[in-house]
Amino acid sequence: MVLPVMNLHQFVSHLQFLRDRPLVAARLVANIYYAFIKKTPRMKNLELVVTYKCNQKCEMCSATTLHDKTRQPLDVGQIIGVVEQCKKLGLVHVDLTGGEPLLRPWDELLAIVEGISRGKDIIVAMATNGLLVTSHKLMRLKRAGLSQILFNLQSSDPAKHDRIVGIEGSYQKAVEGLKTAKRLGLTVCVNTVIGRHNFDDIVRLGEYCKQWRVFLALNLAASAGEWQADASKKLTDEWYARYSALLKQTHVRSDNIINFRTLRWGCPGGIEKVYLTEYGEVLQCPFVQISYGNVLEESVADIFSRMSQSHFISQYSERCKHVFCDEFKNDWLKPLDDFDQLPIRYSEHPFVASRLASAKKAKE
Repeated sequence: MVLPVMNLHQFVSHLQFLRDRPLVAARLVANIYYAFIKKTPRMKNLELVVTYKCNQKCEMCSATTLHDKTRQPLDVGQIIGVVEQCKKLGLVHVDLTGGEPLLRPWDELLAIVEGISRGKDIIVAMATNGLLVTSHKLMRLKRAGLSQILFNLQSSDPAKHDRIVGIEGSYQKAVEGLKTAKRLGLTVCVNTVIGRHNFDDIVRLGEYCKQWRVFLALNLAASAGEWQADASKKLTDEWYARYSALLKQTHVRSDNIINFRTLRWGCPGGIEKVYLTEYGEVLQCPFVQISYGNVLEESVADIFSRMSQSHFISQYSERCKHVFCDEFKNDWLKPLDDFDQLPIRYSEHPFVASRLASAKKAKE
């Protein structure tokens, strides 16, 4: 099968992320060389949780099982240090996320943005629900180094969106915020979750994004939050052609739209993208709640190496494994249902423990 690849118009539209950022472009070229030519995993994106506190109650939220009030979050200095380590592994793009990032103490959030963007060699983005967004805050964040902002919208219909996130007026605040961010010169995306249950609705939302002249960032519906036991919302193989066609529109993007290893579509989780919890645990993505290590205990390089070489990550896949791969779901995800506390450590996973035991027995 020939994997999808960006068409020319789509490629050009995505170049605006590199506008006036020659150091980022240089880093991208170096990563392509290492990954495509030398076959060495390179970290493209870091999804960085700055707080799990939130002022919405999204029914599909994956953070609810990761929030642990007994643990201390990484401080500003630790976060900046982690990003510096990630830069040595090829980091290009940091997404500040949560929870709601604007619930992190304001002076700390500004210090984080300023600290990680100081070298002007990575793109710093932030995802927000928009409830706390003001023109003043956006100007301060832009001055500190924020270049891209994603507003979470879960429907083209205001009432439906507000119901999904649990707070009345959320849709209007997000739309007002994205229009303000657009006027201030930030690159703006609408961040949404797409599945079988809302596909046509999100297509309509994409048409609104065209009118607003912003990007639409798609995230696949997953087994998380109140949807944990509900597989009916996930896309299936039969839906993949429609999803692929939507992704080929110039204003639509997704994490799997390009990878360094094949220069085509591919799931980046654990090979080119990692998720860092508020407490320093490193996951391949927020929906696969298995930690490959903690940045307070060992280097990011060691954790990333362990992750990228692990059994269920090392084999590159065009599609999201969490949604489309039955082996991944049955052998890697289903055993997590038996654990009370997430994330679990990689070595604690029954599949890994079984393989380690077998290898030890074979040596004896």
